[in-house]
Amino acid sequence: MGRASRQAGPGSLTLHGMLSFEPLTLRDLGSSQAFQTGETFGGAPLIDYQHPHDLLMGLAAAYERPVGGAIFTIRGGIVDEPALGPSAFMHRASANLHPTAPLSHHQLDATHITHGVIATGVRVRVGVRGVDVSGPRARWIRGGTRAQFSIGRLAAPHATEPGDVTRVTASVEHGGDILGRPTALTLAFGQNRGEFSTEDALLAELTHALWHRGTSYLRGEIVDKHILEAGGAHPVGMQHPHIISTVWALTGGYQHETWSGAHQAVSLDGDVTTHIVPHELREAYGRPVS
Repeated sequence: MGRASRQAGPGSLTLHGMLSFEPLTLRDLGSSQAFQTGETFGGAPLIDYQHPHDLLMGLAAAYERPVGGAIFTIRGGIVDEPALGPSAFMHRASANLHPTAPLSHHQLDATHITHGVIATGVRVRVGVRGVDVSGPRARWIRGGTRAQFSIGRLAAPHATEPGDVTRVTASVEHGGDILGRPTALTLAFGQNRGEFSTEDALLAELTHALWHRGTSYLRGEIVDKHILEAGGAHPVGMQHPHIISTVWALTGGYQHETWSGAHQAVSLDGDVTTHIVPHELREAYGRPVS
């Protein structure tokens, strides 16, 4: 990921780009992850796999200019993130040690790679809080805390299912000290309202430094998943009710820094993920632990 800024008249111009080597290092269908859904592969729903991200994950520009007591922003790009959902998981401080995507990714922040994005926003200071209004997403900033609420309509996002999806999200992200140690915390809710079902997700995510060489990280999720009878024909105008299964997942991990230099560090880490599996999925999944 690269970023460059410079003064441009009364404001500032920022260019940024981001690449991912996942298309070169992962199989075409992605990496295995129990209960992960939300994409397609070979014309069928992708289940139990997290898809590889695109080689080009971002290429955009933003211009900011102060206007009175506010800051006006316009941004856009070939590939960029629209103003929908919390910060994408790979950019969240609370998720930066997790090796896997949240199961709630496709109810929260899956639009972080979108082709052809234009967005405008205004940041103003109200009392001791900042308000950042950017497209359909509003964010409130207080110290090291950021909150957002957003609603967006996704036009036919699923190749295997007809109809649009309305996504509703709300989240709070906090960065600061807890018990005198650096901590990042995210609480989020996401909902996809489709033609045949409504799927909810709750996420709690924490990264907390235990001491100068050790950091713990946790993630808890309650996520609605369409796994049983996924795919198949969806004739236009015909009802096709989805069987929704609610999955609970809890991940706990620890990273230990074994060596550090002036600008480099070597760390070892490990984590464990457990699940509460609904009865209709237990025959197929059992009680997976990874």
